Amino acid sequence: MGANFVFNDDFIEVEKGLFLTGEVPRITTFEKPDPRLFAQVDGKTTQDIFLDDQSLIIDTDKGLILVLGCAHSGMINIIN
Repeated sequence: MGANFVFNDDFIEVEKGLFLTGEVPRITTFEKPDPRLFAQVDGKTTQDIFLDDQSLIIDTDKGLILVLGCAHSGMINIIN
């Protein structure tokens, strides 16, 4: 229907001053995946750790604006 999806794993600038975080490394020990959420991967049920969780960063004259997506990877991990 005309949509063009581009999947990315890495931090990327999509337009001048507009960035996507890409996959967010899970560094903190206190932000854990929700044990109630699952995904089908290669026909098997596994815990969903939402590797596709991304956030948007906007670079403005007054500083950065962080727009969180679903934030399943944890807000501190995203900010880091």
